[in-house]
Amino acid sequence: MTQAVAAQPAQAWWVLLTVALAGFASGLPLALTGQAMQAWLSLEGIDVATIGFLSLVGLPYTFKFLWAPLMDRFEPLPGLLGRRRGWLVITQLALAGALLALSTTSPKTQTLGFALLAVMVAFLSASQDVVIDAWRTDVLDPAHRGLGASLTVLGYRLAMILSGGVALIWTDPANAGSEGWTWPEVYRFMAMLMLGAAALSAFVLPRVEPLQGPRSQAANDLRGFLAVLVAVALGVWASNRWGAQAAQLLAGPALASTALTPAMQKKWLDLVALLLGVGLTLPLAAWTARAARFETLLGGLRNYFAQPGAAAFLLFIVLYKLGDAFAGSLLTPFLLQGMAYSQAEVGVVNKLIGLWLTIAGAPPSSAP
Repeated sequence: MTQAVAAQPAQAWWVLLTVALAGFASGLPLALTGQAMQAWLSLEGIDVATIGFLSLVGLPYTFKFLWAPLMDRFEPLPGLLGRRRGWLVITQLALAGALLALSTTSPKTQTLGFALLAVMVAFLSASQDVVIDAWRTDVLDPAHRGLGASLTVLGYRLAMILSGGVALIWTDPANAGSEGWTWPEVYRFMAMLMLGAAALSAFVLPRVEPLQGPRSQAANDLRGFLAVLVAVALGVWASNRWGAQAAQLLAGPALASTALTPAMQKKWLDLVALLLGVGLTLPLAAWTARAARFETLLGGLRNYFAQPGAAAFLLFIVLYKLGDAFAGSLLTPFLLQGMAYSQAEVGVVNKLIGLWLTIAGAPPSSAP
């Protein structure tokens, strides 16, 4: 831990400014696999059901706890940037490359490739979030962590205004021509911003080494992580192999008795198959982690659930985010296709004004 933040006010404000910049880098990719991507898909004429399935590309944000311990355990560039900044530079450079690749892929004619690249962007973005949260905890003393968290939210939301609000205005069909941008151009621009974020991480962010706690064996961590990956791959393979048949057996007769079209029935069967796959893969991965003694992951989970009220707090977070997830998952296609608002109107009212209200609530939340 560092005491510089508490000791020197001028340096403290500089560190807090870098925390806000890191928050900006953290928030930039989120809309690019969420609302901005949904607007792009809507403009391409992709149906709402497909957009709904593509919203699942954000699942890495949910499961980042699986690889987060490894990013805390290993230093990617020994002796160069430190553990935190090393991972930051790697993830941000990889994000720039993935966004650039996404900008060259058509969501209409290359849907599978587009979805895989979007999953990669979400995976790298979730990994960046892990490192930024850890770096912020290391660089700030306890007295400044509340303000640091608020500044992170400020930077995060400002980035979402750019990638999820301003981007919709830039790409509005009414601005077609010299003043307007295409979605591939927007994604290329965001890739350039991520390159800038990598440069800031390498040369501007303070380098602080975290406290050294008890360490597990590196070989066990790698073996455990690889075993979990194999378990997930087996779960995905089994879901693809037998998920459709299982879904048909479970839900087919009930759907056949409804007035849904065959195409819509297939969408529901695909959803059931997906849920069955998740229900198979998660327990399989958990059992594999125990069998392979993935101690870094298991130890982190044990430490969390050993805290008083840990399960209740986790349930609170799930219930708090559930309504937000349902309300926002397809809001952009609904406004664009269902309500026939223009992209500029959605960008200004729903994204800019709404996010500014969120930003206004961030500083009061840091008060003790």
